[in-house]
Amino acid sequence: MTTRADLRTRIRDELNDNAATKLWSDALLNGFVLDGLRDLGRRLPRHVQASITSVANQEAYTLAAPLAGAGVEIVGVEHPVGYHRTPFRFAGGDVEPSTDVVPSISPDVLSYDAWAGTLYLRPAPSDATAAIVVRARVPYTEPASDATVLDVATQDEDLVMLFGCARALTWIGADEAKRQRSGRERGADASTMRDHYRARYEAMMKARTSAVRSRRLVSR
Repeated sequence: MTTRADLRTRIRDELNDNAATKLWSDALLNGFVLDGLRDLGRRLPRHVQASITSVANQEAYTLAAPLAGAGVEIVGVEHPVGYHRTPFRFAGGDVEPSTDVVPSISPDVLSYDAWAGTLYLRPAPSDATAAIVVRARVPYTEPASDATVLDVATQDEDLVMLFGCARALTWIGADEAKRQRSGRERGADASTMRDHYRARYEAMMKARTSAVRSRRLVSR
């Protein structure tokens, strides 16, 4: 049950910023946590599955959170049970590069499209009250307060912490440059430590993304 305040404290501890006068304000670190969550969502999004109840002969279904919103990618629709529909851009309006005609698909093919917060099924379900299972990759919830519990997996909290440390050191390095101060004169170089945290972040991200890489099952 890690909150935004917990993660901010971890960043302060890592950066040894616990003196009475802080280098980074809470507002700055909150912003760096948010940046970390957004980057994590782009590169290692949450996997969410939810069900919508079908309506006989109804093609369009409104998507609710967490299946709707910026950054959501619908990756699979199962309906009827055991049948995985083919993604096809009929509602979104994709066209062939060389024509102005929307491409067609056989009416016998079970297909779906997601467009502007709505899921479209073709052909429309013939049954009522059946489950339409929707699978999606979604961004992480952006915390509204210090008490907000993050929906990040425990093993990925370190990624947000490392990203926040790198952003904090980028900020302090820019502050030194803008004010014409030299950190090296005091025996510290923010850019060196920034690169250290970035390298750790990228190495951990590479390990995580390679571990969850999707595979395609091919029948022979």
